[in-house]
Amino acid sequence: MLITAMMLPLLLLLAFFPSSSELVRLRNAMVFQSAAEAEFHWAATDYPADFRKETATVPDWLSQWVAPVAAQTPVATQITAGALQQLLQLSQRFEQQKRLGGAIQSDSHTALLAIEQQSTGYCADYTQVTNSIAYALNIPVREWGISFDGFAGHGHALSEIWDAQWQKWIMLDLFNRFYAVDATTKQPLSVLEFRHLLFSAPQQIEIVRTSAKNFGFRDNQHLLDYFQQGRNTFFMYWANNSLSYDQHPVLATARHISPHVEQLLAVALGEFPKLYAITTAENQAQINHMYQLKNLLWGILALESLLFFVLLVTLVRSLASRLHRKEAK
Repeated sequence: MLITAMMLPLLLLLAFFPSSSELVRLRNAMVFQSAAEAEFHWAATDYPADFRKETATVPDWLSQWVAPVAAQTPVATQITAGALQQLLQLSQRFEQQKRLGGAIQSDSHTALLAIEQQSTGYCADYTQVTNSIAYALNIPVREWGISFDGFAGHGHALSEIWDAQWQKWIMLDLFNRFYAVDATTKQPLSVLEFRHLLFSAPQQIEIVRTSAKNFGFRDNQHLLDYFQQGRNTFFMYWANNSLSYDQHPVLATARHISPHVEQLLAVALGEFPKLYAITTAENQAQINHMYQLKNLLWGILALESLLFFVLLVTLVRSLASRLHRKEAK
C-alpha cells in the first residue's frame, strides 16, 4: 500500500509531462524564481550575495587550454581588459569543421574537447564551457536563457561577459557565433540592451558574426525573428560555477549513470542553479504557472519523503518482530 502511494504521484507526473521538454519544465520549476529587471542591473564587482560564483582552483587542463591568451594578461588578479577579443580568439579553435550539434551533457572538460575536436554540442554545452574558459581568464561571466514554451525545454542558452574596456556586460553567443552591437554607436550590446531593442527598435541591432562557416542562422533577420519569439522569457541562471559543479563528488558519480539522475540529485541537494526570470506584464501568467508547479513539486517531494520514512519504519519494525519471534521459539 505504501509503495503504491509513493508511486502514484510519480506516475501522474509522467502522464502529464511525458516529453523530455516537459521534464525540463519540472526541473526548472523546482529552482524557479523571478525578479524585476532592475535586479539584473549589477556590475561585475557586485555579484548578488546568493549568486553561486565560481571559486574553484583552475584545473591544469583548462590552464593549458587558455594559455595562449592568458599569457597576454600578466596581472591575473585584475578583471581582464579586452575580454571579448580574448574569448573570440580562443573560440577560433572551435572552427576546425562544420558544427554538428547534439547534446554532450557532461563535465566541462569533456564538453570542451567534444566541441573543439568533434564540433558537437548544444547551446547549454557552449555556455557551460564559456563559464569555465572565462573564469580561467578572470573574466566575469553570466549565463542567460530564453524559452519558447513557457520555461520548459524548448529554448536557447547564451553567455554574457564583463569587458573592462567597455565597462559593461557584453552578450556573446558562441554556439551561434555572434555578438550584437548598436547600429549607430557600434557599442557591443548587453543581453538587457539587446532585449530592449527587440521590443523598441530591432533595426538598431547590428549582428557581428564571429564565424562565416558556423553562423547559426540563415541570415540576420532569421536570428532576430528567433529571439523575438523569446523576448518575454529571458532568464538568468543564478550561478557560473561550472567547475565546482563538475567536482561535486555525488554529482560526478551520478553523471556516469545519467545526466537526468545527475540533475535530479543536483536539485535535491541545492546544487542546481536557480533560474531567475525577468518579470513582465506579458509573462505573468507563465510565471504564475511555474510557481504553482514549483509548490506542487516540492509538496510531492515532502510527501514522498514522509512516505519513505514511514515505509522504512514499517520495514524495521517488521524485521524486529520476526527476529523476536525466532528468539522466542
